[in-house]
Amino acid sequence: MTLTWILNPITLLSLLAVAMVACLFLFVSLKREVVAVRRSAEEMRSQLSATIDCLTRDLERIEEKLVKAEKEPARPAPVDEVRLTRREQALHMFARGESSGSIATTLLAPKSEIELVLKVAGLKRPPQ
Repeated sequence: MTLTWILNPITLLSLLAVAMVACLFLFVSLKREVVAVRRSAEEMRSQLSATIDCLTRDLERIEEKLVKAEKEPARPAPVDEVRLTRREQALHMFARGESSGSIATTLLAPKSEIELVLKVAGLKRPPQ
């Protein structure tokens, strides 16, 4: 068996050409992958930038609301029923001689509610 064909320059050049074509193919495919990764990274970067901008705007709106809330005086939340403390306050104020309208204004309650509290307590309204 003669292996002289291995040493033939045409065989060596053919193998070298095949190897070069394979390297060129690998280089081109690697470049394609790099371009795809860069494109994906740019898309992710733009999405992240948009998200950051949106969150920044939301944070600015929240800060504005916080500043407005700090400037406004604190008002108690409206309550549907008379609490025991409000009832006691109303009775104490009535005992001091304040009118039901004045008590309602001070306690931020409807006048009819204060009159009902006084009626239930068995107290009469002072003459006005």
